[in-house]
Amino acid sequence: MKFITTIFIIFILLSSLFFASEDTNISKVNSKPQKTYANKSKGVKYLDYKNQIFQHIKIPQKPQYSNVTSDTSLLEESFEDTLFPPPAWTKLNPDGGTGWERQTVGTSPVPGWTGGIITAPPNGGGFVAFNTWTTGGQSSNDQWIVTPQITNVQIGDSLYFWMRYWPNNFADNVDILISATGNTNTADFNVVVDQLIFGTSGDTSTSWKQYSYSITDFVNAGSNIYIAFREHVADNINDGASISLDLVRYNRKISTAIGEDVNTIVQEFSLQQNYPNPFNPSTTISYFLKENTDVNLTVYNLIGEEIQNLVNETQVSGLKTVTWNGTDKNGLQVAGGIYFYKLQTGNPSAGSGQRFVQTRKMILLK
Repeated sequence: MKFITTIFIIFILLSSLFFASEDTNISKVNSKPQKTYANKSKGVKYLDYKNQIFQHIKIPQKPQYSNVTSDTSLLEESFEDTLFPPPAWTKLNPDGGTGWERQTVGTSPVPGWTGGIITAPPNGGGFVAFNTWTTGGQSSNDQWIVTPQITNVQIGDSLYFWMRYWPNNFADNVDILISATGNTNTADFNVVVDQLIFGTSGDTSTSWKQYSYSITDFVNAGSNIYIAFREHVADNINDGASISLDLVRYNRKISTAIGEDVNTIVQEFSLQQNYPNPFNPSTTISYFLKENTDVNLTVYNLIGEEIQNLVNETQVSGLKTVTWNGTDKNGLQVAGGIYFYKLQTGNPSAGSGQRFVQTRKMILLK
């Protein structure tokens, strides 16, 4: 009897273990984990099903990204084109004078004066925007030059320009103003960025000076704006010097996400303005590739002739840079002047890669 009882108990215990194992196996598939234990040293997770701990496969983690910020120029004007004001720029002359004009670097004497010479800022070209007392009205100056419209202002947008005042024995004033409505009515320019005062009551330096401003310090992000440079004096006989303006740039910061686990840049295709520009003897061109693609980067002259092919290959996604040393396809130095560089991606004939085309202007000085 004792023997039979013992066998029965063993049978019951074995049955319990068998069915418990079946329940546990079912719960692995159909039940949600009740608890999670992190084992940091091994980099794995354990799941607790009905107090049974099973090792679980490591869960892949989302790639971590860091941000890299770079500048792109939405506007860059050095007044090298023969057309003045440049395309999409505007002149306003409420004083009745001729207003801002294009002057050649090296001109001497300075127009309206018995001496002096028109100069360029560092990295400047052969021409500048210019005004003086003789380009103003009969007795007073009120001379405006207005940029093209800048759309959808973003946080981090900045304005840069170089300016020179000469001579220093006559007072003058230049206001930097913004309009969020139009570009033909001076009353619309009601946002004051800066008021530059030159002469005995202000800055007496006659050297070129660079100015810079953060635009969202003055207008809200999302605004569409025009920027005006207004030279003015009430008495242009006793006041009013000459003002030169050059290398006007409006920059926007582009935030680029770069993966830490792979060298991937999450960014739209874009072609950056070359730097320096104008340049001599070489310049650097940067561009972003959103994906692996065929890339062609070519330099052309003013009449559309191909001067130099800088890139013609398949490249992986990311930020790329290439240097042009001012030579043509035969390795010969080209003449100074205006050139264009064109970026094309994708291969439409093969139906591969995203099609992107953009062209920018650059100036080679000799």
